[in-house]
Amino acid sequence: RTLYTAARARIVLVGRTPLPDRAEWDRILGSGREGGALGRRILGVRALEEAGAEVLHCAGDVTSATSMEAAKGAMAGR
Repeated sequence: RTLYTAARARIVLVGRTPLPDRAEWDRILGSGREGGALGRRILGVRALEEAGAEVLHCAGDVTSATSMEAAKGAMAGR
């Protein structure tokens, strides 16, 4: 959040586990799992977006050049 507020940077989050489709977020959060790891990740993305940030989440392994090239391609497509 600090990076966004200081530089108005676009945010790209890379993690090994993909986030579910956005259409599922309300159902997941409403199921009592908002305190779990997945719920915290969803709430974190939403908080950034509510602050005005453009957030892209890519699933991938940061130690894999192939994964990072895929993430780079996803960024370029936005």
